[in-house]
Amino acid sequence: PHSPSLSVLGDVTILADRLILNQCDNPADFSALMADKCCLPPHEVFEPVYFHSTDDTSTLMPGVHYFSIEGVISYVGFADDFGPMNIGSIYQFCELMDKELERFSDEKLVLVTSLDCQAITNAVFLLGAYMIMKMNYDLPQTISCFQATLGLAVPYRDVSPGIQNFELFVQDCWGGLWKGKQLGWADFGPAGFDLEEYQHYDNALNADLHEIVPGKFVAMRGPRDLATDSPWEDVLDDEGHFSHRDFSVEHYAEILQQFDV
Repeated sequence: PHSPSLSVLGDVTILADRLILNQCDNPADFSALMADKCCLPPHEVFEPVYFHSTDDTSTLMPGVHYFSIEGVISYVGFADDFGPMNIGSIYQFCELMDKELERFSDEKLVLVTSLDCQAITNAVFLLGAYMIMKMNYDLPQTISCFQATLGLAVPYRDVSPGIQNFELFVQDCWGGLWKGKQLGWADFGPAGFDLEEYQHYDNALNADLHEIVPGKFVAMRGPRDLATDSPWEDVLDDEGHFSHRDFSVEHYAEILQQFDV
């Protein structure tokens, strides 16, 4: 069986971020292939939405509405990680898609990314997440809509730098999101998700805390015994620059009470 990240484009086969020239034993980097190309053919994901990767704006056609998430919705990595996007970013993308579909209801919509593998991966993930959360697609249906681009997506990695001992594919993330939706853990209904609250506690300057299973399981960074009575304390690195913020037990206790812990 094929790898979940296998794709054949003309005279090349793309496996994750590796490029194999067909009928040739020497692999090459995917980025090397992309250096000689300005775009990849757009393809329809679902009517009327298309996906297109290009670094050449002259390839864009008139009469079609193009939009991009680059510079709008982004992932802040710790080291070499580049995703996946968190539930807040998924919610923001769903809001963006709903507005684009409403504003341009009579036009073709094309989600555009650069030819960067990581940018392609995150855009594909978000588009599939929209289909799961807003269009009620299941995992096999979602995967079937991306056969032309999943081969361009690279596996997500752990935040730790260096050699990885696992691969987390876009399909794995879609599967987790779909399961969370089935269980009611991911809910974008009118009373199902509070973006402002999520972003507040997600911020490492406020709490770095997340409710993983609503009403059941909260994950957070461990509190510290601080030298002062302040609820938080900023930590500097050896050169005197800001490193991170530590929080007291009392700070987290007040927040956890709000989550009925």
